[in-house]
Amino acid sequence: MVHVAAIGGDTTAGNHSFVLVGARSYTNQWGGVTINIDDATLLPYFSGSSLGPTNRISFDDGFYYSFRILDPLLPPPVDLTLAVMKTSAPPVSVSRTGQRPVTPKPLDPITVQIATNQSKCAEERIYLRWSTDTFITSYLVEAAGSGVSYSATIPPQSAGTLVQYSIITSTADLTPYSTSGAIDSRILATSATFNAMVPILPSISTQPADKTVIVGQRAKFLVKASGTKPLGYQWTKNGTNIAGATKDSYTTPPTILADNGALFAVSISNRAGRATSNNATLIVK
Repeated sequence: MVHVAAIGGDTTAGNHSFVLVGARSYTNQWGGVTINIDDATLLPYFSGSSLGPTNRISFDDGFYYSFRILDPLLPPPVDLTLAVMKTSAPPVSVSRTGQRPVTPKPLDPITVQIATNQSKCAEERIYLRWSTDTFITSYLVEAAGSGVSYSATIPPQSAGTLVQYSIITSTADLTPYSTSGAIDSRILATSATFNAMVPILPSISTQPADKTVIVGQRAKFLVKASGTKPLGYQWTKNGTNIAGATKDSYTTPPTILADNGALFAVSISNRAGRATSNNATLIVK
């Protein structure tokens, strides 16, 4: 964070330039653009033996500028995303103080209570970020409240839905965004991640059934299970995983006599744990 002030700050107001350098080596640099404020900017990669193109940024007096860089998924050469957030006071930190109901049932709305370490400044927004797919995509609800106490509500969800949430802040309007790449780069502060509902272990309601086929025919095995989604499936033949057999049904290739007596089962998993079906026997005539 950079505090801009004529006296007692980290730097003074006006136009500034900088380059991001990796591991204190000019081999990996990022620069050459004008930096957006309260948004993300893509910084082009540059490699050289001396300082390369500089980034340009403008600071206003009396404000605080927070810089956020996400570690890239790939090693250089790759462009970097930099977000800069401008606030009139040091940014708040956020935490969860509770949720109602504590143990929600299916179709219960869930209200999350939020606390800040101090009153937020006018530029900051507090969001409840919730997801049903481990934050590959997210829904954002702007929290309501004042002082150091806020709350936001997750709408009712059906039985077996995995619901996770965290509390985030930003000076940007995040409501148009849903993907992790767009949201993560624009976060100013964040809490831990919480499970809205305790995950439910997989439970098998319909076991795979024995199958009898004629040589050359295919056999199809089915399983039905419930539990907190998403559910993962892995079928086995005689105890060995079958490559690519990761759905709630499995169809064999054309059978041969050597398949007679083979045992097929499926393991079903989620965040809560794992359940394994009974063996189904394949009879080939």
